[in-house]
Amino acid sequence: MPAKIHLINLQKLALSLSIVLVLNLLFNVAVSVVYSSPQYDTFCREEHRKYYDSAEACKAVGGEWGAYIDAPYYPRAVPAKIAQDTGGENDEPKEYCNPSSACKKAYDTAQSLYNRNVFIVFVILGAASLIFSIFAIKVTAVSSGFLFGGLISIFIGTTRYWSNMNEYLRLVVLIIALTALIWVGYKKLRDK
Repeated sequence: MPAKIHLINLQKLALSLSIVLVLNLLFNVAVSVVYSSPQYDTFCREEHRKYYDSAEACKAVGGEWGAYIDAPYYPRAVPAKIAQDTGGENDEPKEYCNPSSACKKAYDTAQSLYNRNVFIVFVILGAASLIFSIFAIKVTAVSSGFLFGGLISIFIGTTRYWSNMNEYLRLVVLIIALTALIWVGYKKLRDK
């Protein structure tokens, strides 16, 4: 008899974990189907990957022209023609072009907006899963799967947007999350 109880508990655990995984896969796929993420190539095209040897050509594509001494690295290899033109005395250029400066900023802004929106969607879906686990499900394994799936969904959404989040918003999110966890604990796990 104890072996049968152990097997049933193992099956409940497997069911709960399966619901957690499939629920979050469903949320991720649904979001990517309905709302696609910005693509880097849409913002930074071929002209933002070329070598530019003049400030005018660099700035014409939205690039940033700067002194090599101020740059932490030189982003492109120096073409052999430049080394020949300088007579070999000073093969290192004094200035450089970062042609993807403006397009990368635009891409980063779009990606931050996307992550914020996905954060909001995941928090809503996670909260709905938590509520569903408390009120609608009477089977413990299924209820636990939705409970943990909702928590993981909220965690995934928060980590996607965490680096762009204002510190006050971080504080509010953490307070709400802790309050929700305490509420779930009282509703679901309180001693009877």
